[in-house]
Amino acid sequence: MIQVQALERQNQEFQLNQHNVYLAEQAELLTKYIPDIVHPEKGQPLKDALVKTGVHYGWTEKEMQDVSDSRYVRVLNDARKWNQLVAKKEAAQANGQKARPVVKPGAKKRQVGNNATRKKAQQRLQKTGSIDDALSLIINDS
Repeated sequence: MIQVQALERQNQEFQLNQHNVYLAEQAELLTKYIPDIVHPEKGQPLKDALVKTGVHYGWTEKEMQDVSDSRYVRVLNDARKWNQLVAKKEAAQANGQKARPVVKPGAKKRQVGNNATRKKAQQRLQKTGSIDDALSLIINDS
């Protein structure tokens, strides 16, 4: 009985040791691909953003804390970056719609409405000198 308990304890210690070795390997791989994750100032906000991204995709915070495979974290980081890129693109498009149209230097100003119509009729009358154009200018002016 004592021997069985000792073997079980040894087995548990061995498994715990193996798990710790695995976690160390995964942490090393993760710092290779995402070096900011161990940065003193950038690390915690990055980790929070990764958890938030995971929660956005349906994981719980507890599940996010239990992730031990660096591949999952790398995929979440890519998803986080993609979401930021899409958000920036949408914001830029929204700002672009609010912007005034670009006018080239020296471009003529467009006249709008009755003034433009009246000016065109006057130019046509000067070119042709016809009575029809003069009548059209008088009738449209009233």
